[in-house]
Amino acid sequence: MDRHDPNPNPPTLPRAVLFDMDGTLTEPMLDFPRIKREMGIGDRPILETLAKLEPAQRCIAEAVLLRHEDHAAENSALNPGCREVLKWLDNTMCGSRWSRATAGEAWIV
Repeated sequence: MDRHDPNPNPPTLPRAVLFDMDGTLTEPMLDFPRIKREMGIGDRPILETLAKLEPAQRCIAEAVLLRHEDHAAENSALNPGCREVLKWLDNTMCGSRWSRATAGEAWIV
């Protein structure tokens, strides 16, 4: 152990960091009661209900959800400190590849 090292046991960095679109990075703007109403699923949980729908109904309901998610992604505002966190992750986990996934689609950035 180097007595000049301020932190002789640095923490192990995670292999992955996951964020979602419900207020972690951005200000929440998904209106779940409205989405459920437009999907025609009542007050049931969205993902669990989607899994039980017939293929044609599921396709229509997923389109409603995707429309709302796309609108939120395009119009959301970052939470305070978000840029700093992402910059820290970028600097700390250099060489890492960013990956984004959204309902039904995934791609590498």
